Amino acid sequence: MTCHIICSAPDASIEPIRNMKKSAGDIVICADGGYEYARAAGIKPDIVVGDFDSAKDGVPKGDFELFTFDVHKDDTDTMIAVKEGIARGCTEFIFYAATGGRFDHMFANVLLLLWIEKRGYHAMMIDHEARYFFIGQKYDFPNEGRRTVSLFAIDKPVTGITLHGFEYPLNGYDMATDVSLGISNVIVEDGAGIETTGGRLFVVEFFKKQ
Repeated sequence: MTCHIICSAPDASIEPIRNMKKSAGDIVICADGGYEYARAAGIKPDIVVGDFDSAKDGVPKGDFELFTFDVHKDDTDTMIAVKEGIARGCTEFIFYAATGGRFDHMFANVLLLLWIEKRGYHAMMIDHEARYFFIGQKYDFPNEGRRTVSLFAIDKPVTGITLHGFEYPLNGYDMATDVSLGISNVIVEDGAGIETTGGRLFVVEFFKKQ
């Protein structure tokens, strides 16, 4: 079951939200001002959470479950949404309107993806130009044509990286956390994929060549 979480990064495109692919049993949670994006995209949330410090119209009202929190709290509104999704049995998480704006907020969302993955679930952020996610030992990219992909070791070094179908291949490369060698590679063949022997790679997959 997938939990679709709509965040409140400023000036986010609503197209990814409008194009949300929701299956039976999935839930939509708006984190704070994310409700305004959902409303603009014509998406009805199941749950809305937050302290609503970023909501232009204050605490929303509607046909959904509402959980309000004090501004002075340990978890971000997005983390609260994730924990709510886990409590309701979700194992996949997709974030919208989670990129752009303040760098510290976006970086916190990247770390939240990692937090989710370490607990045995799967997570992805998506915006108008890219997907952002972590991968483990093997990942095959969808056949969507030539496009740019950047790879980073954020949590700890990633060992034995082998790339197939890329303009710049790697064969058993060990990536440290303080290098940028993985930036701006390009998928050039169908069936492109990544294999590693240890660690998690953070992937930024653009929808076209940058």
